[in-house]
Amino acid sequence: MPALSVTDGGSGARFCQVACTQALSNGGIFRFNASIFIHDIRYRPWPTLPVNRAAILEQLETHYNDGPPEAVPFDITVASEGKDEDLMSLEGKLKRLSPEEPVFALLYAAAMAETDEDIVGYQGLLLNVHYKVVSRPPNADFAKEAMTLREKMTDDVRAIKRTPLSMMLLMVEKKKEIKGPAGKVTTEKVYQYFKGCHWSKESEAPSMNFLENCFSLWNKIEAAPGILETVQQAEMDFNQDSPFSSVQQMYHITLACKKASPAKMAWVFEGILDGARAKVLSKEDITKSRLSGADKVTLVHVIALKYDVLQELLHTELAKLDISSQDGWFTVSGSKGSFVDLVDHIIFSKLHDTCIRSCVKLNKVPADVLLYGSIGVAVSSLQKRQEQLRTEAKEEAAAQLKSVTEGEQASAAQPANGESAVVPIATATAEDDETADMDDEMAEAWARWKAKAQDKVRRLVELLVRPSNSSSEEMCQMLRDCATYKLPLPSDKHYHMHVYDCKTEGECKTRPHVRKPVHRPMYMLGAVQACLKARCEEEDDDAIYITNDSLYCFFDACKHEHIATFEKAFNTENNKMQKSRKILYITYDESTLLRRTRLRCHDVDMDVVEHACMITQDPLVLESRKRLFFSKDTSSNKFNHLGPVTLEDINDAKVEWLLPVVEKREILGDTRKEGSGPCPLGGGEDLGGGRKALTDVEPLSWHANSVNFWREMVHGYFAGTVTDLTPQNENCAVACICHGVPYVALCNNPIHKDKLYDRIVKRVVNLMQDENCAALYESVMVADLARNEQEEQGTEQNKGRGKGKGKGRGKRGKGKQGAAAGTEGAKGGQGDNEDEGQGNGGEETGPNRKGGRGKGGKRGGRLGQSLRKRGRGRGAGPSDADAAATSFPGLPVSIVHHKDE
Repeated sequence: MPALSVTDGGSGARFCQVACTQALSNGGIFRFNASIFIHDIRYRPWPTLPVNRAAILEQLETHYNDGPPEAVPFDITVASEGKDEDLMSLEGKLKRLSPEEPVFALLYAAAMAETDEDIVGYQGLLLNVHYKVVSRPPNADFAKEAMTLREKMTDDVRAIKRTPLSMMLLMVEKKKEIKGPAGKVTTEKVYQYFKGCHWSKESEAPSMNFLENCFSLWNKIEAAPGILETVQQAEMDFNQDSPFSSVQQMYHITLACKKASPAKMAWVFEGILDGARAKVLSKEDITKSRLSGADKVTLVHVIALKYDVLQELLHTELAKLDISSQDGWFTVSGSKGSFVDLVDHIIFSKLHDTCIRSCVKLNKVPADVLLYGSIGVAVSSLQKRQEQLRTEAKEEAAAQLKSVTEGEQASAAQPANGESAVVPIATATAEDDETADMDDEMAEAWARWKAKAQDKVRRLVELLVRPSNSSSEEMCQMLRDCATYKLPLPSDKHYHMHVYDCKTEGECKTRPHVRKPVHRPMYMLGAVQACLKARCEEEDDDAIYITNDSLYCFFDACKHEHIATFEKAFNTENNKMQKSRKILYITYDESTLLRRTRLRCHDVDMDVVEHACMITQDPLVLESRKRLFFSKDTSSNKFNHLGPVTLEDINDAKVEWLLPVVEKREILGDTRKEGSGPCPLGGGEDLGGGRKALTDVEPLSWHANSVNFWREMVHGYFAGTVTDLTPQNENCAVACICHGVPYVALCNNPIHKDKLYDRIVKRVVNLMQDENCAALYESVMVADLARNEQEEQGTEQNKGRGKGKGKGRGKRGKGKQGAAAGTEGAKGGQGDNEDEGQGNGGEETGPNRKGGRGKGGKRGGRLGQSLRKRGRGRGAGPSDADAAATSFPGLPVSIVHHKDE
């Protein structure tokens, strides 16, 4: 029976007399007082939509509840005789009785009949449908009457609400109709026309302000046809939940675009629709109240700014590509195609890019904006393509030069003293060894000072490996057994500091033993509760508490909602711990703000201030201490603000831990996000993104704070010990070593533990040579290594040819100028030493003779004799230059500078 489909939504097609007759079978006849084929379709948006099932069920309960009646009358009123000619005649919605609904109710009731008697009763039932046509005078405006009737219906408000686009088109078409051939028409005339109509509370009443905004919006849409298509697509995809919720809202979107080009405005509308489809944008983000206001930073500003940046890149970066026509594998057209793909990806992910929001908030583009987010992906793609071409050209030129040079050297060079001219294979990897380029004396000194650094690290740093299942009980036992938790505090004013940074923790869902740098609240709760149990030594969860010497610090990285999750660790089901909370506000220098706050979220009002939540048992009371580094605006730890903080330079391997991607994956897991932003759709080399090469070098942690920041925390908040629950790089450990504070960390895995320990030692060795780090600087170490380095450099410089002039009084030994000239003349002890000199003792000439008694003389002055005795004077010895080269073979020669030179 075809009519049974009404239970699943029915059919909105026109009524078919033949189908109904066949359904009832055995001669069932319908008798109507008016034609049932007059179906006013203008009250339904599409003819295939379901019929009114609510009305059908109501009729079943009213007329057929007690079996088949003798007759069923229905009254239907048609308001405008179906002659409505307005633009939306096929788009409206009116929930009133339709001609098909009585028929479907009868068919459904007949199908539900259980006895043969009832079936026969339904077959002989007379169905009377009465149509009442409302007559109007010839000059009556039936379209206006239909609109009023439509707006007065209240049975289904959601169904009768007009879409913003239909409302705007209704106003525009009526304006064109009123305008006619007479010419211009004012907004006042359109307002007067709609003034007499009734409008429901759900519809946008056409006031004067509404009509002016509507016509202005239409003029902009006409200039950019893509906007109309975008709004239509949004209504088809989301119906009443379309992101373009009203005419006024769309008008304010165009206002926020300011004097934008049609292409830019259409791009903004597409961006809003993309955000709604990706479910990263809610209707509240683009309401009229959010979009209005000159001082507000809105979502439209964000997307418009990104459009400008992309346009600039499109014209600048492609123009920089220097590609010759013979490079068939990479053409200009191909590069443009790759860039267009990247732009499409950026359009899709425009609402994910935090760096653009930061640009808008700062009202300027930071210096590192091209390094992060999807813009960084686009720029790096073009730069990598161009750099690849340059690198291959350089390698080819270097290979040709090397082949020529090796051929010349092979013919000229001869092995000396029986030594082989073949370079050992070990020298290829010698640069990996710290002492590869050092002589024995310097290598011994380096090993001695490195051992001292290792001793400092060994005494203060303790690295543990967290369990793979992140069990709170196992972590608690590990902390209780470690040596750091058994140490007493230096004084009563110090605290056991426990640190959790939500930017440096995460895990792989498929491989729980590896981590990736995202926030993971379950581990946070387990780790914090493990510290609580280890400190108070209570086995029962309902008995643990915050000890009076413990301080728990949580850094939210500008995601303030994570603080509430952190505080849940201090409340169990039956135990609400006594605690006091203090908030420290941390700001960052704009050059590194994006690295710390690069988030993937849709909220435009991103806070650029990080909150550090500090939990103690009682209100935190600190003795006043002056800030070490960030004292410009806040001179002491009494202030609740710290900053501006600058992160370490990611291009300096001495201060930032840089690792190849393959080694980074061993520590963080292969599911971590790339440092340069989200992977493009599809990934791959052609799109300029995707996974990085295994040999690419990048920082282990893009978001980790600097050593100076951690030193400020340790110093200002009287840390007696530090427990790092989210370690990645060495910065926090180095800060603790600078202040002599014991440090314990829960590493991701054994590989992380070993490499982190080596990195801490290496960083401490570097700081021992840095005079700016007063806490670790070793002047004796610097002098020791510098002396050995100077001696090594001096030996390397005693090669080649030289000329010099000596002039002085050899008789009295005061020939300083002669000594200096003799030094220069003695250079190249194995070459042709041609020197000239003058002195009181006479003058001699010749290619290998020196005149007078300068520094090269047989009995030189006091300075020359002194240098000769120490074996450091160049040319010291007899007056012959050959003697100068053979008297003291193998001794290092130092350069003496004189004020007369």
